[in-house]
Amino acid sequence: MISLSCVTFSPDLKELENFLTSLAKAILYAEEKSLGHSFKLFFIDNGPTEHSLEVLERAKEISVGICSGLQIEILSGHGNIGFGAGNNIPLERDIGDYHIVLNSDLILDEKVLERGVRYLELNPGAVMTVPASYDPFSGELQYLCKRYPSILVLLVRFLRINVLKKIFRFQLSHYEYRPEIDRGEPFEPQIASGCFMMMRSCAFKAVRGFDERFFLYFEDFDLSLRISKIGKIVYLPAMKIQHFGGGAGGKGGGHVKMFLASAVKFFCKYKIVFI
Repeated sequence: MISLSCVTFSPDLKELENFLTSLAKAILYAEEKSLGHSFKLFFIDNGPTEHSLEVLERAKEISVGICSGLQIEILSGHGNIGFGAGNNIPLERDIGDYHIVLNSDLILDEKVLERGVRYLELNPGAVMTVPASYDPFSGELQYLCKRYPSILVLLVRFLRINVLKKIFRFQLSHYEYRPEIDRGEPFEPQIASGCFMMMRSCAFKAVRGFDERFFLYFEDFDLSLRISKIGKIVYLPAMKIQHFGGGAGGKGGGHVKMFLASAVKFFCKYKIVFI
């Protein structure tokens, strides 16, 4: 089995329908290529109201008509426990040989599942594959893989001031693996984005999932650093997604506070790099 987990807070039905439609196409392609796996999606409802659960239930009903090869289980009633803690709940249940953590604000390429799993099957030293991500509006590449962060780089990215971005463009390019991603070839990044992580379940379990001290932000940084001690993280451009997400700086004061709190926790857990 291939299992997937998706944490939602206040889901939009149309976004979920688009996500599930793309997932259904990816499952159908995997079946056509004789991948030989069943698929189970865990929706983890961190929403504050019953409306969130109602939207997920409706999305589950829609998925039946879209894809018969996908089983969906909704996990609810635990409240807003954070991104990492929510994605850890399926670890208490049966997850597949491969497990994918992903957001609902994605459109998946039909080949993304088959190509990711095939790579892991053929490369036993790899424990995680991550896809090339594209802006759904412009079609431009997104630079989601990261090197270990410095205070300077995080500050420049967070402030979003064009003058600072120009002054520190080399540091930003290096941090975001821009030359490597632009080449369009596989490489091994230090840090993968939590919007889509395809993992060997044994590795995910071995590190006990996400560190739940990170409520939101930096939990993917932390998981990447820990799981890379077991095996390789591989950026695989043959895997493709479209991602609608954005940075914390443009999401309001609440997200700014969570970002800063998680940054402090991250640098307290690991070494501080200033430049």
